[in-house]
Amino acid sequence: MISHLLGSSVISNLLSGLFGAIFGWLGTVYLQKRQEKAARKAAGRALLVELEINRRVATKLAAEIRKADALHEAQAAYSEIVWRQQLPLLAQFLKWKELQQVALGYLFWPG
Repeated sequence: MISHLLGSSVISNLLSGLFGAIFGWLGTVYLQKRQEKAARKAAGRALLVELEINRRVATKLAAEIRKADALHEAQAAYSEIVWRQQLPLLAQFLKWKELQQVALGYLFWPG
């Protein structure tokens, strides 16, 4: 009788520990994925700000050097190179519709 009670208590404790470990691990995985997703979103927002700053600087510089066509063309080429380099990174963080809006806004900005 005592061995039966002792055995069921041990099994009960083992099962409790096992379930606790499983739920703890699942909770950790969930929190880690949530933190990674938040970090990806933050990196995407930071990249958008960087792209906007680059565009504004390029636009301002282009306005200052419009009299010299060669310099203006060089700046436009530089802006295009920067855009093309940043586009793959931006594509990792945005869905197609969002990426399309950003790309169209960037490429057809009147400034």
